[in-house]
Amino acid sequence: MNTFKKIGLTALASSLVVTSAVAGEMSVAGGASIGLKNTNKSQSGKSWTMGNQLTFTGSGELDNGMTVALSMVIDQNDDSTLSSAAQLDNGPFDSHSVTVSSDAMGSLVFSGEGGSSANSAIDTTAAGDLWNNGSGISGPIAPNAGNNSLFYTLPSMVDDVAITASYSPQRAGQDAATSFAIAYTGVEGLTLNVARGDKETLTAPAEITTYKASYAIGSLTLGYSMND
Repeated sequence: MNTFKKIGLTALASSLVVTSAVAGEMSVAGGASIGLKNTNKSQSGKSWTMGNQLTFTGSGELDNGMTVALSMVIDQNDDSTLSSAAQLDNGPFDSHSVTVSSDAMGSLVFSGEGGSSANSAIDTTAAGDLWNNGSGISGPIAPNAGNNSLFYTLPSMVDDVAITASYSPQRAGQDAATSFAIAYTGVEGLTLNVARGDKETLTAPAEITTYKASYAIGSLTLGYSMND
């Protein structure tokens, strides 16, 4: 009995040491806003909105120099269209992720919810994510991402070139999916992106290529994007 107790206490002590190594301060950010939205009367017509989002962020450094960061967003209206059981699973969280990074290994993001694929990370239009403004505009088709997905940014190997990759595990209704992207920023003000990935739904699989280019001149930015 004493031996098992000692083993148990040793294991507990080790876990506490590991936890303290990644402990760090958390900060909270939010904003106050009131908005008026006017969409087609057949949808919702006029409606008032209020800012209700809080973002918690924090980070800490391990003994080996790696950095661990946490991001968690609380949004009252998130998942309001899901079933009651699904809402209980996701809670009030909009998106949450843990990032592990270092100069040598790059950065790896594990998203419990709200993850991006290599394609969806670059498919924003010059006017932003129009499909997120509540006006009924559909976003472009993108490779699988979302809950429990991985997003990896490789360490810098060539100046002005960044390479990213994403992985979405197999789950109900889809096979495992991957996507890759490359970005070039070697000319001042110019950003070129191209990404390719899979949307592995069981009924309608697809291969998707995303192109994006933007050029900033002072306060003016010109952008072009296309999904194939």
